[in-house]
Amino acid sequence: MLITIMRREKIDLEIKNFYFENDDLPEEEKYLFLLLYAPGNTGKINERIIGNTWLQKQMYLLRKIIPKIKLRFDEHHYGAFSPTLDVITKQNTVSELIKQQNEGTGKLWLTHEGLKIGEKLWNEIPKEEKESMIEVKKFMNDMGLWELIAFSYSTFPETTENSDVVEQFEDTRLDSACSLFYKGKISIEKAASIAGISLEEMITEAKKKKNFSV
Repeated sequence: MLITIMRREKIDLEIKNFYFENDDLPEEEKYLFLLLYAPGNTGKINERIIGNTWLQKQMYLLRKIIPKIKLRFDEHHYGAFSPTLDVITKQNTVSELIKQQNEGTGKLWLTHEGLKIGEKLWNEIPKEEKESMIEVKKFMNDMGLWELIAFSYSTFPETTENSDVVEQFEDTRLDSACSLFYKGKISIEKAASIAGISLEEMITEAKKKKNFSV
């Protein structure tokens, strides 16, 4: 059984290398490698993405910015979710091009072999796409879970239809809005929108919660 699994992983990697060498990776897979390769707040390439929810939310936002990203997203337990993105992430983890901590729930990054693919793809994309990747990763990758949910749900309310955490979002959205504002990630106007209150109310609440973060 172990030999069969190892043989399957070797075949997967050989197939990946074939696609890579022949510039034939599917577009959705290219952007997975590119997002993982992109630097974030640390300024270092291959900055680890905190987890699957962060990966899904970052890619969803990027799809709004970069038309070539054709991934389909459904309304899921935590909002926007792409089954295809989930599958190709797992496939590349099995192929040892992506590493993930904690058996599929922790931080994600490219392995040594994955970095080779990421670097080649990074050098081929336009400057504007690189800037978008970096901007989105910087913006979202150090958010707490409920900050991430609050920003995503308030910005894209259509993604909450099948969510299991709408009540938690409602309970935490004000605290998340204050925290994101004081981190310098959003304006006070956007904070009010996330919190679901007026600008005047938001200013009052932000003053009360200045040292609060989630």
